[in-house]
Amino acid sequence: MQQLKLKIMKSAIFFILAIFFLHYGCQAQVDLASKIVYNSFEIVKNQSPNSSFSIGVSKSIVLGNYGNPLSTEIMPWDDYPSEISGWKYGNNYIYIDNEREVLFGFKIVDSNFYIIYNDQSIKVGDNISILSNIFPASYQNKYDDLISIELTTTNGEALDEMLEVYYDPSSNIITGLSIGYR
Repeated sequence: MQQLKLKIMKSAIFFILAIFFLHYGCQAQVDLASKIVYNSFEIVKNQSPNSSFSIGVSKSIVLGNYGNPLSTEIMPWDDYPSEISGWKYGNNYIYIDNEREVLFGFKIVDSNFYIIYNDQSIKVGDNISILSNIFPASYQNKYDDLISIELTTTNGEALDEMLEVYYDPSSNIITGLSIGYR
């Protein structure tokens, strides 16, 4: 009888430890990317440093501060319920949600634009090491040429879009910043 109790006790301890390790092992897999609220960073045009915008700002404010784009095109966005326009400024794009008429995303590939998060500028030409303190989980789990930062709603719900930071793996220099198209 004593051996049976001991065997049951060992099995219970093993079961509890297995659940504990499975739970925390799965939790670690979920947190591979840093998470930020989608409108918690700003997009800045170098020639207009006082005109920074967050995702969701009205397209009229973008036009009023950045001027007319060189060109516009409809972007074939999969799985998004609204039509998206790509406004080209030099080599960079600002993406506008045509239904809601708001800034939706961007593609920055040169020094004419940059982003600011928590008072830290992130620019094409910067070394990716600046991201290690800003987005530690994403930096630690970076790909060969990409660091992805998960975007959430203000309620903490994950969005499909990510803030993507592209870099040259031979120099670790940032070559692009994007939400949307590469």
